[in-house]
Amino acid sequence: MMGGTFLANGTTRDSFTKELIVSQICCMNDLCETVTLTPMTNLYSAELIMNTHGTNQLPVISEHVAVGILDRECINIACRALAIRVYLSTLGN
Repeated sequence: MMGGTFLANGTTRDSFTKELIVSQICCMNDLCETVTLTPMTNLYSAELIMNTHGTNQLPVISEHVAVGILDRECINIACRALAIRVYLSTLGN
């Protein structure tokens, strides 16, 4: 078992992270803004939202349930796949 990183108050990082819950971080300074996407959000809008909020990934929520996480790499892969599909469809003509 490895020792945890000590914080200024003498507690370990491990004990601190076990006591801290996500909602405490999300609501620091009374700023509780959670940005999410729906499965119907288009990729362009998702990327704009990421740019606006300075994030690289966002949770996808459907009917109050998390159904996935979308990140920039997923957007890049989807755009490349679409470009290849369009290119290949022009070769058949």
